[in-house]
Order: sequence, then C-alpha cells, then structure tokens
Amino acid sequence: VRAKDEVAWLETLVWPGQEDRTQRLRAAVELARRDPPALVQGNLLEDLEPLMARAPANATLVVFHTAVLGYVASQADRDRFADTVRRSRAAWISNETPGVFDGQGRAAATGGRTLPVGHRRSACCLDRTAWAIDRLVRQVTRQEPPRSAMTGP
Repeated sequence: VRAKDEVAWLETLVWPGQEDRTQRLRAAVELARRDPPALVQGNLLEDLEPLMARAPANATLVVFHTAVLGYVASQADRDRFADTVRRSRAAWISNETPGVFDGQGRAAATGGRTLPVGHRRSACCLDRTAWAIDRLVRQVTRQEPPRSAMTGP
C-alpha cells in the first residue's frame, strides 16, 4: 500500500462501474497506510500453527483464506491444514470449492453439508459451517452466525 504503482494495480482489479468498491479499496489503503498490518510470508503447512501460537490469548484469532487450497497439491496436505485450523482456537473463514477437501477435511470445510458431485462453486464457511454456497455466494440459510464467532473468545 506504500507504492503508488501497486495501489494502481489493485484498483485495476475492481470491475468498471463499481465505484463503491473502488472507494472502499481506497479507504482500506488509507487505513493500512496509517496502521500497517503485520504481513508474514510463509508456508501454510509449516508456519501457520507457530504463527497462531504467537497471537495474544485475549485476541480474536481469525484464519481467513480464499481460493488457496486448490494450489496445495496433496489431498493429505489439504486435510492436514484443515485439521490444524480445527484444533486451534481460531475462527475459520474460508471461501473454497468444496472439492479441494476430502474426508474429514471436506466435512470440516462444509460443516457436513452434502454438495452435488462435481460441485465447483464456492462454499463460504464460518467455523466449518457453510453459510453460502454459490458462484455468486448466494445465501443458503437465514440463520445468523454463532455469537461466539462474532465476538471471539
């Protein structure tokens, strides 16, 4: 967010005519410039668990990812990641195609919701419960997320 060219590139990712999104992006950039977040580069299989352990005990720990697990080649590694997050105290927000998981990992990612074979749309989940399943993230339930997930520990 400190490099003008990088911010300009981010703005090109907003579709034409979506000025409200451009304004939100610019506001987020300004916020990040004033209070830069800690960015840690690492391997999600090797570095996530020790990184989570560094979070203060009174902090609301959140693990968020979108469309990343399809790039983890091994099914065993994807399931290992799911197990790591499930064992943590983190709120887990994921937006992945359910097909990236198998067995226990898939059940964890979709909250046990049965999806059609070959389902390739996104499943947006909070703490292993699918709240929205669709290419456009169409809501599939009217329930509110669990209070604990919104307020933290």
